[in-house]
Amino acid sequence: MKTLYALVLLFSVLLAACDEKPRNPVAVQGDRMIDAYHQSQTLKDEANLDAIKKAIQAHRAAYDRFPTDLEEIKPLLSAPELDLSKYTYNSSDGSAALKK
Repeated sequence: MKTLYALVLLFSVLLAACDEKPRNPVAVQGDRMIDAYHQSQTLKDEANLDAIKKAIQAHRAAYDRFPTDLEEIKPLLSAPELDLSKYTYNSSDGSAALKK
């Protein structure tokens, strides 16, 4: 009887120590992959922003003015299919930024 009581006590202590539920390894891996994808998209957008800024400067050097909009620099970009709607542009000072 004492052995049974000791086993029940030990089991209840071990059960109480397991407050954290085990995580599904597939879900954890999926979350990591989604995070990595989002990080790569952010890096891609930042690299494209750098290319846009350089194209704006090239346009200014060639025409002695800033482009009126980002569509005007599309021929200068190495990736003309670039989604320019992700970026803001100020034609008065030639500044470009990622939309938040």
